[in-house]
This record gives sequence, C-alpha cells and structure tokens, in this order.
Amino acid sequence: MRLGLRTKFFLYSNTLIVLTMTGAAILGMTYERRSRYEGIVNRARSLTETLAIPITDTLMYEDLDLISESGLIEDTIDEVVDRNRDFIRYVVVTDPSGRVNHSNRWELLGKPFLRALDPSEFETESTTEILRAENGERILEVRTALNISTKFWGSLAAGFSMRQVEQRAAALGRRVGIMAMIFMLGNSILTALYVETLIRPILALNRRMKWAARGDLSVRSDDRRGDEVGELAGGFNRMMDELEEAQHRDAVRQSQLVHTEKMAAVGTLAAGVAHEVNNPLAGVLACSENLEASIDDPETVKRYLGLIRDGLHRIERTVQNLLDFSRAREMKL
Repeated sequence: MRLGLRTKFFLYSNTLIVLTMTGAAILGMTYERRSRYEGIVNRARSLTETLAIPITDTLMYEDLDLISESGLIEDTIDEVVDRNRDFIRYVVVTDPSGRVNHSNRWELLGKPFLRALDPSEFETESTTEILRAENGERILEVRTALNISTKFWGSLAAGFSMRQVEQRAAALGRRVGIMAMIFMLGNSILTALYVETLIRPILALNRRMKWAARGDLSVRSDDRRGDEVGELAGGFNRMMDELEEAQHRDAVRQSQLVHTEKMAAVGTLAAGVAHEVNNPLAGVLACSENLEASIDDPETVKRYLGLIRDGLHRIERTVQNLLDFSRAREMKL
C-alpha cells in the first residue's frame, strides 16, 4: 500500500517521539532505580549498624554476667521492626557457629543461618546482597558482625524490602508513558493544524503536474512562496512556459509544412489541369485556323467544327472533374 506524504510525516514524527520517550524512560528508570537503590542501601546499612550496637552491648554484658538473658535483644529487634514495618522484613541474630539465637521470625530460631558471617569475616565491613523472597519480592539483606575488637559474638542479618524502588521505577515508567501519549496527541494535532501549511503547496504542485501530464500545458503553480517549494513551483512554471512555447512552434511549423504541401499539390494539380486544357485548346486553335483557311469547303468546315466541339467537350470535362474534386474536398472538410 502506497502511503501519502501526510501519513508518512505522521508516522515518522510519532515514531521519533516513541523512540525518544522510550530512551528517556529507560534512562530515567535506570537513574531512578540506581539512586533509590543507593539510598536504600545507605539507609539499610545505617539501620543494621545502629541495631548492632545495643545487641553487641547486651551480648557483652551477658558475657560479663552484668545482666542475665531477659529478652532485651528481642525487645530491641521488635522496637526497630515496629518503627520500620514497611521497610524491614526480618532480623536474624546468630551465634559464632551460625545458629539463629534471636529473630522476629520465630520459625528461624535454633536453625542454622547459611548466610551468617564466619569468625574470620567479623573484621570486615557490613555486606549487602539482593535476594528473592518466596513471594517473589526482592529483598536487600545487610549482614554485619557483632564484635568488639577481637571478641566475636556472631552476626546480625537484616532483610529490607526493595518494593519502594520497584514502585518508584514503575511510577516513573507510567509517567513517561503518559507524557509520550500526550506528546503523540499534541503531535497529531500539530500535524493536522500546521503541517498542512507545508504539505498543501507540495500536493497542489503534484496535482498540477498530473494535469500537465494529461496534456494541459496551461496549468501554472503558485510560486510566490519564498522557500524551496516556491523555487520548485517557479521551475515548474518555467518548464510549462517552455513546453507551451515549443508546442506553439511545432504548431507553426506544422502549419507551414501543411501549407507547403498544399502549394505543392496545387502546383501539381495546376500543371495537370494546364496539360489537360492546353492539348485540346491547341487542337481547337489549329482547327479554327484551318477552318478560316477552308471556309468555302463545307465538308472541311463540318469536320473542323466537329474537332473543335470535341476539344471543347474535353476541356469541359476537365473543368467539371476539377469542380467535382473541389466539392468533395469541401464536404470532407
């Protein structure tokens, strides 16, 4: 299917908008995701390291027999989780062997925690890892050691929801999609209102070219525009002027050729008529001269008068044939 100039412009411009907005959406979502991720990582590290301080102090006091196990760690964990319920998914405290001693997830108590830090890693900074929960939610897990100097009591692991990052990225994608639709609608309106001023003279010139192709050399295009379309229209008008002038010259030459052929035909006809008339006329003249010399001889007079009559009849037939030919030509024309 052949597409018109309007349709092509509409498709090209909207395709450009879609590609531009898609690229902007990808870049924006990537930047939003990265910045949000960095913000969540910093916040998660801060919460985890802050939570590790009272837990470490409690474990140290228990080792020094300054306090007994009285649920202080669970209270601390519950308090932090309650304040950040939409952000923190779980908190796990393990002993040096990696077994869970304290957690807000009671089903994990007493079980080994496979991602617990080894005693050899307790001097390192807190580590982060992106995990996938059973319900499909992405979880940022931060792990840090519970230690003071070389004393290692275990590790603390906290899981934080990445839903906020996903929601912000999805919201940005929706906003970009809405903006793309608005831009496409605006582009369609501009195409309908303003692009016509660019395309209409081109389409008008195209129509006049089609008329010229059908033989109408009198068509002209509006060349008053001061742009490239006006220059193209001016070139078209000059071409039509030259074609019309060439057609006029051809008509004049054709008329001259026809006139020349007519004159040649008339000359040939005149020569033939002269021949057909001169021969019997010469005989009539000769007979009249002989008749004048033999006027006293009745037989001779009679014979010459017959010859004169025959010659005159011959001339009459020639003239009649010429008249008949002339009438036939008039009827044919």
